[in-house]
Amino acid sequence: MNIEIKNLNEAFQSKIDKSKWIKWKFSDLVHNVNEKVTPKDSGLEHYIGLEHLDSGSLKIRRFG
Repeated sequence: MNIEIKNLNEAFQSKIDKSKWIKWKFSDLVHNVNEKVTPKDSGLEHYIGLEHLDSGSLKIRRFG
């Protein structure tokens, strides 16, 4: 990461007040689909599959 982006990220992070954030359970925000579904035929705008979850991380960094 170059210096300018790192400095911008640090400045942005310093302005975020996480003490006022509300914690949510993942299951309260999503709908669990247990059957096999073709994403383009699902009618959903976005989806999160196992391929979008990185091993060892609880952050969702991408979606389909």
